Amino acid sequence: METTYVCTAPLDGSMAQTWETSWVRKKLSCVLWVPIVVPEDRSVANRRVARPFLWRPNEAESRVLKADWELLTDFIALGEVDQLHARHGAALQLRPKAASSRDRTWILNEEGEWSHANPKGFYLRTGFTSELLRRHLRMPS
Repeated sequence: METTYVCTAPLDGSMAQTWETSWVRKKLSCVLWVPIVVPEDRSVANRRVARPFLWRPNEAESRVLKADWELLTDFIALGEVDQLHARHGAALQLRPKAASSRDRTWILNEEGEWSHANPKGFYLRTGFTSELLRRHLRMPS
């Protein structure tokens, strides 16, 4: 139903240089999913825990995640964080990660100068997690 938070995105130039050494890849290399089934009325009393499962990205998922990470981190490396939009990334996206829009963090901007921006985090898109859950829980599409 919602995007799934993976980890924060360092905007200060300390980002890993490759997908293979990235914190995102490490976090997503093996995930224990504990799905909560929410009824249509969204009542808390009627929610139930579905069968948990351990997930490791297959080759196709790994390729998509890597491509998205490379695209998103290119924006960060070039100081173009303000040009990122929700449409960037097929499975992984960069979104605001702060208690409020007033929260700020240091970034290196396009000119290589220190500036402020809202903190960001890596999230899995709802379509990616929905497909993953559907496949593992053997739900109809």
